[in-house]
Amino acid sequence: MKSILDYRFNIFCLIFLCVNLWNIFGKNKNFKKSESLSSVLNILYQEGCTYIMDNHLAAGWCWYNTLDQHKEYNFCHIDQHDDLANDSHDIVQKLFSEDRKISLDEYTSLHYNHPPQVILPPLKVIRWDNYILHMKSVFPHWFKKEIYACHDFVSGERSSVTNVQSYDSYFDPDKGVQDVPIHPINVNCYDLSQTLEEQISNNEERLWIVNLDIDYFFNDKLQLFTDEYIEAICNQIVKEREKIAVLTIALSPECCNGWDNSIRVYNYIAERLSLEMRL
Repeated sequence: MKSILDYRFNIFCLIFLCVNLWNIFGKNKNFKKSESLSSVLNILYQEGCTYIMDNHLAAGWCWYNTLDQHKEYNFCHIDQHDDLANDSHDIVQKLFSEDRKISLDEYTSLHYNHPPQVILPPLKVIRWDNYILHMKSVFPHWFKKEIYACHDFVSGERSSVTNVQSYDSYFDPDKGVQDVPIHPINVNCYDLSQTLEEQISNNEERLWIVNLDIDYFFNDKLQLFTDEYIEAICNQIVKEREKIAVLTIALSPECCNGWDNSIRVYNYIAERLSLEMRL
């Protein structure tokens, strides 16, 4: 029969593991020599409520693994691309409708079946460019307020699960009732640090999902922004850390001209966010 000291020791060990170590959900030991591309996940690390992956296709599962499914959240996407490809959501909705815990492998293995006469590999359901609207179709209340800091403008139609542009109305004394399209908040690079401070601070009692892709700082082959600019973004994330429910960071080596560039910038970010995980 175990003594009270044994139980206390076991609890101490559990607390130590939870606080001090990062978890590896998936790891390809040769990931630096591998392609990431749209539907392959080579690495996924978790450190507290921060996740690091080679591309964002696993981000939706990380949110699911961390957030309260019934609570409302706001969403901030900092990425060279908007990741808003809109495919059929039936398979994803069916998976998350099941009253059980969904594993990472189940999430990443979802695929469409081809007709019997088509001899092709299965087509993955969740990719690096469509995971946001898949998750929004299941958990729309995780996107009560949306901010997009991308290289191109994101419209209300583009960010809608139904691809329908929403409108608001106002009365103009000269023209009468006018319809105005409703778009998510779009942020340009010059205002990003200030917008993070203003928007995340004013969270209306909702915590934030922050989805950061390192390729935002690149234009495929060239690093567009200085390390000092990146540090300013990190400083805002640190400042607002208590208001961020989950932070998902993607390396996207193909969009940063290789693993060396994306890993260097990630390690720079990790140091400033006080993350133990280094690549």
